[in-house]
Amino acid sequence: MKTNRTSRTPALVLGALVAAFASTGCDESIFEVKNPGRILDDDLNTSRGVGSLVTGMSADFSAGYDDLSFTTARLSDEIVGSGSYFSTGRYRRGLYDSEDSNPYWAEVQRARWVAEAGLIRMRDIEGYQFDGNAETARAYLFAGMANRWFGENFCQTVFSEPYNDESPGPGGETDTGDAMERDAAFRRAIPLLEAAIRNGNSSGQSDVATAAQGGLAQVYLGLGDMQSAVANAAKVPTDFVFAAAYSSNSGRDTSQIWNETHGRHEISAW
Repeated sequence: MKTNRTSRTPALVLGALVAAFASTGCDESIFEVKNPGRILDDDLNTSRGVGSLVTGMSADFSAGYDDLSFTTARLSDEIVGSGSYFSTGRYRRGLYDSEDSNPYWAEVQRARWVAEAGLIRMRDIEGYQFDGNAETARAYLFAGMANRWFGENFCQTVFSEPYNDESPGPGGETDTGDAMERDAAFRRAIPLLEAAIRNGNSSGQSDVATAAQGGLAQVYLGLGDMQSAVANAAKVPTDFVFAAAYSSNSGRDTSQIWNETHGRHEISAW
């Protein structure tokens, strides 16, 4: 009986396929691959996509910031190598050149540009309430923090030329494409973080507003304006935490610091 059932199975399947083809009237379209074309840039201009847009800003900032934090911790002896990485041995001796910094330069520029360009896109989306929106507040926060990050870690800054007097950036920026001192990045961060505070408070996102307040304190410290730094820092509770969520879902989602200290044991405190 088992043999008979097995031998009839192909015939039953073939019969089902014939019946399916007959029901379509021999329509050959079932074999066609229909490609409506690539997604156009304008197709992304929808209020329903704003959340995903801001999540991308968050991801670009968190991934790059984590990578650079791991490297600066090794350079400053905050953590030390307990494995066999060649770069750790060089960093321990203070050897660090432009080739080492290139990936981090790219990551900070990506985080900055994605957030700034995203804000411009969000402002022009029909049906999206830009002012006083929680997503707007978060976008301004990541744009401001990326510029703060730029100023804190690089001696000079260079901004490309997407912004001019007729079409300024989200914080009113205009770019020349010339190399500038790090203060330019700090000053660029100020209007962005101030906008994050305004939109955070008006949308009920007090954590975003407080994080931006702390970012302002760091920016003014970088500029040497201690009075403004202290004034902004005083508005941030000492127990306040604004944390990024990492996971092992993919390489991009994983914290490099966690992976190198717990997953691989390449690094130790001392």
